[in-house]
Parts: sequence; structure tokens; C-alpha cells
Amino acid sequence: MEVRDKRAINVFYSLLGKMVILIFAITVGITIPKGAQAANPSVTVSRTADVVFVIDTTGSMGDEIADVKRNINKFIDSVSAEKVDVRFRLVSFRDGGKYTGTAKYNNPIIYPSESTWYDKNSVSDAKNTLESGPFKELGGGGWGESPLVPMADLVENSSTYFAIPGTGKTSTAQFCVLITDEQYEQPTHYTGYVDPTDSSSGTKEFGAANYFDTLDGRTGLPQGTKGIVEEMAKKGIHTSVVTKSYLFSTFGKFVTKPTVSSGDDGGMLADIDGDFDILFEKLAEKVIKQTEVKVKQEVSKKLYRKPLKICANMFVLKKEPGCKYDITEGEVKEDGTEDANYTWTSEQTSCVFKGLKPSTVYSVRVKDNNGIIDRYTVETESTTGARYSEIPKVVYEGEVYNIKLDETLRKLMVTSGSAITWSCASDCVSVTKDRVGNGCQMSVVDCQYNRNRLIKASLVANVTYSVSNQKGGYTQKTKKYSQTFSIENTIDALDIGTFQGSTENTMKDGVIVLTSTEKVKLDMIINQGEERDTASRQKMRYYISDEYGKLNKKGSRIATVKSDGSIKGIHAGVTYVTIAPEHTYNKYSKEYEFKYTIPIVCPETIDVSFDEEELKKVDPNLFSYVVDSNEGGTPVYALNGYVKSKFNIREYLKYNSTIASPAVFNPGKMKQEWVSSDSSVARVSSSGNIICKSPGYATITVAPVGGLKISALTGKRDVNAKLCNTSILLKVVEKPKD
Repeated sequence: MEVRDKRAINVFYSLLGKMVILIFAITVGITIPKGAQAANPSVTVSRTADVVFVIDTTGSMGDEIADVKRNINKFIDSVSAEKVDVRFRLVSFRDGGKYTGTAKYNNPIIYPSESTWYDKNSVSDAKNTLESGPFKELGGGGWGESPLVPMADLVENSSTYFAIPGTGKTSTAQFCVLITDEQYEQPTHYTGYVDPTDSSSGTKEFGAANYFDTLDGRTGLPQGTKGIVEEMAKKGIHTSVVTKSYLFSTFGKFVTKPTVSSGDDGGMLADIDGDFDILFEKLAEKVIKQTEVKVKQEVSKKLYRKPLKICANMFVLKKEPGCKYDITEGEVKEDGTEDANYTWTSEQTSCVFKGLKPSTVYSVRVKDNNGIIDRYTVETESTTGARYSEIPKVVYEGEVYNIKLDETLRKLMVTSGSAITWSCASDCVSVTKDRVGNGCQMSVVDCQYNRNRLIKASLVANVTYSVSNQKGGYTQKTKKYSQTFSIENTIDALDIGTFQGSTENTMKDGVIVLTSTEKVKLDMIINQGEERDTASRQKMRYYISDEYGKLNKKGSRIATVKSDGSIKGIHAGVTYVTIAPEHTYNKYSKEYEFKYTIPIVCPETIDVSFDEEELKKVDPNLFSYVVDSNEGGTPVYALNGYVKSKFNIREYLKYNSTIASPAVFNPGKMKQEWVSSDSSVARVSSSGNIICKSPGYATITVAPVGGLKISALTGKRDVNAKLCNTSILLKVVEKPKD
């Protein structure tokens, strides 16, 4: 993730913003404005997006597939309304392994057709596809599911997969949306029958044998092994996942991470039990926004190719992952025919160029493993001028300022014998007096970040001047002035590092799983990228948000976060926390220019029962746990209580969470709803106290209220959440006489 000079970014996107209206109207091309740099006189810009839905078609997915079908119209209309030419494709996957041939669509990768894309005019055909074939005849073969197989195929053949017929081009932006409710098997190499309906038809291999989900942290793999996560990112395929909330930490690795350099705000990690209407609405917004980002990138690359920052002796280019850079003084041709006539520097991985001459033209080459992929021609600025009282509040290392006297200082310098000296206590600033105009030249040199904030510095002007006295002479006086400003590094990358300390056991693949009532603290480390291999700490802003980083107060009913990064679970559900360095806040857009959004999962309590072993240990004078018979002699496990006796069975409840660790709620402190089926036999209070009234049978039911899932969209209980309760039969009898 990259962070640049904030002012340069604002200017850059302000410039692009003025073009957006023109871009939306473009159908065949645009003419480059005078002075813009480009390899060609015009470019064609279109807004095309391809969305691939990779859908689990095992037996449990019926409702979700119906929801997809119901919302496709809304999705396609929303995207098309923003003048995005969108196509979408439906891909089915099931189990891996070797099949018996009893189910028709057991092969792990099935397409309606190798080239079937749907658009606004063929939504009905898409619905027919969802009502037939692999999307209708749900089921599996009892083997591990294999979403990695179609995803590997998508990566392996992306250039033809996303090709636009007759153009020789691929779509502007590509998206993959995985929809599943189950865990997956790691291997992507499967065997199935050539004819899935005929077990004698011979076997056929499916998938890509050399693919794993991700290569992160793996060692000793065979040469040529690839990770789907890494390859998706490399190919620029924007990935989102819709799954069970308790699988977020499993599938979180697949979701596209946000990157400031590209303007990508990341993929979605959404709850499959949520509202599909809202989910598809958000997905449409994501497609529209990211397609627009891709168009802006294309325009900026083809038309302007402007650096993110230019000053007198430095400029910063857009960072290209995995690339190296070299530079020469002078303007070279785009086709490279004059390269041999210039002296190029050695290649460097940093895209920050310092120590340059003011008002000088430079050329830069951008290289990857395949050679030169781009060229820039840049002219540095003359030294920046500023009056003393108008020094910017934030300056950047590498900049040079010519400081001129303001009105106040000029008035003091008009008398004979007046003098001015300039100084700055910071090692990051070099000050040289201007002998002609009494001003100074202030150079911001290489400097390290302070641990908790931007570096503070002051440019001090000591003025000696003369004033008339009562004796008709002059008296010399000295006055000190100080202008304070902050210094920020110009860095070519800014990464949020790993979570440290107390969150080590709660973080997995970018998802926070709160499994305890204790608070956990996020310890964020910001790395300065390739310029320096040191880490610095900046003041951070933490807030509960939606998946796009927008403030969401209703999500605070699920989890809360304090200003120091301490997070605590409140109710079961899914919400998000966003972290942003405070100094990246743009007061004009009212947004942070760099932010990182992470899902928070508070596990649902899906099962509650009575602990039989503990019930058996109870003093029989209080009540007894027995196997009774009721209604036709069916064995029933029940409690025997005595008329007029009182007892509490709350402490005998046993909770099971969706994960293998304790639920986020303390069972002993959870609010519960207790109900008696016959209050004339036994009454039960809200705290689980039972009073036996008269002989008979009563069913005592308890539902943990605190364990019910909350919707981050409404702040209310999610009607789709799995409600849990348990019951036990109470038989009330007269206490035997002594």
C-alpha cells in the first residue's frame, strides 16, 4: 500500500476529476490536451467490467442460489445505469475426488459454456441457467469442495477468459465473486468421470495440479507451484467472498486487499446469511467504483503520466510493483531510439528521485523482468518561493524554499544598521542566507519519522534594527520571530504491518475473531517502504465502519473500539474496524487518503444444552435427574422436583460456539429468556429460578438472548441468525413423607 504527498495526490486527482464527465461520454476516443505527455495522439477509453460468480452447488446452497437469481436484475441495472458495459458469468463447483457417477454434475468445474457471458439483454438466460444444470441439481459426492479449481482456471486463462470479442482487448476491470457456505480442500487436482452419468466412461483430470490457495509462509514446494491468491492479485482480478461469518478467517486470504497506490478500496468479505438485496447493491457499487478507478488509471497512464510529486530537486513517480527505475538528464524519445545517447543511472527499486537540478528535464525508464514497460519525461520546478509568514504548515523532505521577507520583517529592515540572521534547530532543515534580498533558502534534507507524529520545526528570524530615542539618536533592538511547521518524509510506499501483542491469537488472514470478553489491542506498525528498512509509529484513528471504511455507528452494537485501538466484542455478529493514519485526513473530501478496513467476527452461540454429568451430581434432596417415561412410554430425560421446592438450573447450562474456542460472551453473565409451558405446575423467573407449584409436568425452555446475532446494517437482531434454545422436562411430585 502506498502513500504519497497529499497535496500532489489532491492536485493529481483533481485534474483527473475534471475529466470524469468527459470520460463517461467517451465512446470512440479523446484528443489529448495541448502539453499533455503521451505516446499516441489519442486514446480510446471504455468502461467495461466482467464479473464471474463462482458458486458452490452442493446441497446446502439452494436458498443462496435463489437469492442470486432474484438479485441479478437489480445488480445489472445498477451497474449499467452508471454507463458501465458489464458482462457476468456463472461458474459452478462441487466436490473433488473420484466419483461414483451417481450424480450428474459431480465434476468439480462445470460451465454452461466455455464462452457464455451474460449482459443486460440476456439476464433471462442467466436465470434459466440458475434454474437448470449444476445450479438446479444440487448435491455432492462426499468429498472436499473445490472452489480452487475454477479459480485456478480463471487465473490460468485470464487473457482469453476476459477477452472482448472482436477488439483484441480485455475488459477494463475484472471481478471474481466466490459464494460458498463450506470449508474447502487445499489440493486443486481432481479426478472425475468423462461422462459424469456413466461410471464406465473413464476418468479425467480437472484443475491445476500446481496451485495452492496461497504460497504465503510455505516452504519446500515443488518448482512451478503457484498460489491463487498471489496470481489473482498479479492479474488484477478483484476478488470478493460471500460465506459464513465463522469462515471469514478461512476465506479472508482470498479477498483483494486495499491499496492506496491504485485507489482500490479492497474486495468484500460478506456474510452469506445477510441480506442479499443489500449485498448485491454493495457489489454493484464496488464494480462501478473500481471500474472508474481503472479508467482513471488508464487515462492517467496514457494521457498525463504525471508524477505524484515534483519539486525543485526531487520528484516521485507512481510505484509499480516489482519494477526498477533508472534516470537520465534530458528528454528521450518514447520509442527508445535515443537511449544510447544518454547516460543512465544504475537501476533502483525506489521511485523517489532526489538531488536533481531545478528547472531541468529528466527522463525515467520503468522496467520489470520483461524489459522497459513505461517512460516518463519530467521537468523539475524552480526553487519554491514563499513569504516568511506563508510557510506551508507541512513541508516535505527534498523540497527547497526561497523564503522572502513579509511585510512585518521588511518594515524592520528599512533603517540603517539593520540585519537579520536565520536559523532552524532541526537537523532536517538546512538554512542559507540570501545576501541580496535578506531572505533565506530553506532546504528540507533527509530525515527520519518521529515515532508518534510528524517532525516539528521552526524557522527563526532574529532581526536587529534601529529606533530613534529621545536624545535624537538611535537605539539598536533585537526581535525574534518564529514560524512553526511540520516535516513529513516523502516515501514511495507505506504498509500497515502485522498485528502485534494481544491480537496474535485473534487474527487470521486479516480477520479479527473475538473469542473472549477481554479487550484486545491493535498495535499498528507503519513501514516506510523501500526507501528505508525502518518502522515508525504514527498516530492512528480507529473507528467501527462498514466494509468500505465508512463510519457505521450501528456496527458498534457488535463491537467497540477505543482511540488506543482496544477492541471489545458486545454481541454476536459481523462488523468492521477501519484504521487510518490521522495525518492522511483530507479536509476537502472529508476522507482519509489511506485506510485499512478489517472484518470483526463475534462468533454466534449456536448450541446450548444442559450438562447431564453435572446434573447427576446434584443433591437429590434439591432435585434429581432421571430417565422418565411420558406420553406412550417414550424414554424422556427429565428432572424430578418436589412441590414447594425452589432451585436454579442456570449454572448447568453448556454452550458450544461456532468455533472451537469459548464464545465471545460469558455464559454466566448472559441474559436469558426462561419459559415454563405450565406455570400452574412450575414457574420460572428471568434468572432461571424455578418454583414447583403442584404435581404435573412442565417443559422449561431457555434461550440465550446475548448470543443472538446482531445486524450491523440495522443495529437490531438479524432475523436470519440461527436462534438457539434448549428445553428440559420437569416432573413435579409430592415430597415423600419421612
